[in-house]
Amino acid sequence: MVQEKVKTQVQQVNELKQKLQDQAATQWTKASDEIQRVLSELGAENIGEESLSKIVSDIREKNPSFRQLMLSLDAATYDARKRFSWNANMTTAYIRNKVEESYTNDLRPLVSDYRKTAEERLQSLASQARKLRERFSGQTTQGETEKEDA
Repeated sequence: MVQEKVKTQVQQVNELKQKLQDQAATQWTKASDEIQRVLSELGAENIGEESLSKIVSDIREKNPSFRQLMLSLDAATYDARKRFSWNANMTTAYIRNKVEESYTNDLRPLVSDYRKTAEERLQSLASQARKLRERFSGQTTQGETEKEDA
């Protein structure tokens, strides 16, 4: 029974891992597209076909000063920053929800069962200890009464 639970949990973890990998791949594709959009807004042309030095020189031509570059960068990345922030918050909330659900459905009952078993064993040991103590103290008092009678 324990092995079946473990197998089921491993399977669930593997399925969740696959979902996360698929989502990460989708997000990576979106991020790549977003980077290309930002670079084109900064002044780079034909991003996929050009070398890095050509992209940098295109951006420098469109943004001659550092201040202009920062303003352009801020404007080009505004939507992406807000979207990434929202996605990060939603992903965190989703993961937290799944962890709480897993704790409630899986871990809490398991801990409760272990606790119940431990309490039952402790009560049994305490009962046995009481019986032994009563037996031992009963033998001691019988031995003392026999000494007094003699």
